[in-house]
Amino acid sequence: MRTIIISYMITASICLAVILALWLQNRRRLAGLSMFAVSYIFQFGGLLLMALRDLVPDFLSILLGNAALMLGNILLIIALHLFFDRPVWKGHTVAVSILFLVIFYYFTFISPNLQIRIIFFSLFQAAVFAMGIWLIARQTAPQDRPEGRDVLLVLGMQLLLIGARVVVNLVFPPASQQFFASGTADSVLILSTEMLFIATTFALVMMVNRRLHRQMEASLATRIEAENGLAQKNLLQERLGRLGHDLAAARSLEEIFSVAEGSLREMIDCPNIAITLFDSQTATLAPAFISADGERIDPNLAPPLVIDPASAVSGRGLAVTSQRAVVQHDLARLSREGGAVVLGDQRLPDSAVYLPMVVEGETVGLLELQSYRSAYYTPQDCEWLAVAANQIGLGIQNARLLARLQRTVEELRQSQGEVERLNATLEQRVRDRTAELQAANKELESFASAVSHDLRAPLRAMAGFADALASDYRERMDEQGLHYLERIQANAERMSQLIEDLLKLSRVSRQELNRQDLDFCRLAAEALEEVRAAYPGRDVQVSLPIKHCAVNGDPLLLKVVLTNLLDNAWKYTAPRPQAHVWLECRLDKKSGQRVFCVRDNGVGFDMSKAGNLFAPFQRLHSTREFPGNGIGLATVQRIIQRHGGNIWVEAAVDQGAAFYFTLGESR
Repeated sequence: MRTIIISYMITASICLAVILALWLQNRRRLAGLSMFAVSYIFQFGGLLLMALRDLVPDFLSILLGNAALMLGNILLIIALHLFFDRPVWKGHTVAVSILFLVIFYYFTFISPNLQIRIIFFSLFQAAVFAMGIWLIARQTAPQDRPEGRDVLLVLGMQLLLIGARVVVNLVFPPASQQFFASGTADSVLILSTEMLFIATTFALVMMVNRRLHRQMEASLATRIEAENGLAQKNLLQERLGRLGHDLAAARSLEEIFSVAEGSLREMIDCPNIAITLFDSQTATLAPAFISADGERIDPNLAPPLVIDPASAVSGRGLAVTSQRAVVQHDLARLSREGGAVVLGDQRLPDSAVYLPMVVEGETVGLLELQSYRSAYYTPQDCEWLAVAANQIGLGIQNARLLARLQRTVEELRQSQGEVERLNATLEQRVRDRTAELQAANKELESFASAVSHDLRAPLRAMAGFADALASDYRERMDEQGLHYLERIQANAERMSQLIEDLLKLSRVSRQELNRQDLDFCRLAAEALEEVRAAYPGRDVQVSLPIKHCAVNGDPLLLKVVLTNLLDNAWKYTAPRPQAHVWLECRLDKKSGQRVFCVRDNGVGFDMSKAGNLFAPFQRLHSTREFPGNGIGLATVQRIIQRHGGNIWVEAAVDQGAAFYFTLGESR
């Protein structure tokens, strides 16, 4: 699931780059583009915070992440209102957003429920997308609606996907409250959402292109009407409009070159046509399309041209540096004298016009037309040809953006295949791990059976014969013999206790966890009562947490943990005239986890010797000083690890010891 979210984030970053490029090119021409960019930034930030779940605090990943996604959706609809020049429903939008945020965070932190969160978030998105559909279908002007038809279609598909997600979560509730533990259906829905996110980006690009082409057509119509007669103006407007429409429908550079060549040959005499692409970083014009007398020429045969602004006083260089059309007459003579480069090798053209393709203030290439007529191209021709050149440049930019989107889709397909392969590998690893765990459990059961039967039987016999020997032959044995007999009985009893402790440790490893929400203070009080009963002659002062402290875990196993840690503190505070034990609970802000502590003012120990403190039978003090067999702390560590937590200790000689532990859950 995390891999899918990360791939979604990568897709969102590429789509964000596309929208930012669109904004940089057209921010001065169209309203709402800035809000589109901000919307994508918020959605990318929300996905980034979701991908970083468990690596950043939940406050950021859940609260701010989902808030960013919600705000991104709202800003998208606001941007559509601005783009179509419609009033924004600010009051309604804010009220609905606050209501959904309150409900969403209630079921996130106060009463966690992943199913309800998903459904409410889906309903919020449905409400926002429905606003967008209502805007385009009912509120926009009739002449503006064709521009938003792709966006309308994508929003409708979003509503269908949201409906599918709600149905899936109602029929198949999440098996876990962890978002990244969602099932296959949720993964497929998120991948579908990712595909629709790409479709939304493409639809927005197409909507902006249609608006730009319409604006260009309107601007061109005004300019031609003022300069030329009505009949010529209408014909030229029709042809340029068709050029813009055909360029908008083109999907590749090759299609754009073909459309441009056909349209230009209809509108003006231009037997030779060349389109070169300009690299502003290297100041190089690289030929991309050449047609001489209707025959295509391999552009690789023409060398790139490096533009030097200092020496660019005419021709191609002047057109690029000045970003205006440059007309060149008497081209045949200049070519014969080596002062000009012409297209083709059959005849020498005599007139040429060099038209920079400018998109949002940047030169993206050069359109070059040549004619065999003398002094053919006029300043009036340059005006409408400049519009055509800019349309071609815009089409080239859009084709590049579309190519990026296609590469993104292909990478997404590859990522999806990789996810499927990883899932298949993961399933095999889970099966292998399950088999290993089952084998380990069988070995533990065999070990427990051997300890319970094979070891205890001879031990009971040895202890029984020792008791019989002490009962029947005590009066016949000297003092040394009685001493040996007492040592046999003591060691038999110690061996029996070791076997019992090993069995407890084995049961702890195999016992199924039954996690519940518990009160740490009440659990500690119950364990404290048992320890006090085991040491009736001791007076130990105990400090419990003042505030209520919640803990989630197995009540029986956690009681074993506290009993062992308190018993440990009771033993090692025995030399103190006033023994004191503290039980503490605090929230670690960095990890978001509860940290529990049992601390005492006992004899402590040297931390340099604490390497194997939690290993079975490892002790830092002799049994003469303090009783025990080294199983208690090993049992404590095993229980805490089964809860997914950690345990560590801080101590110093004659300064007591503090045992800290977590239980693998964040609050």
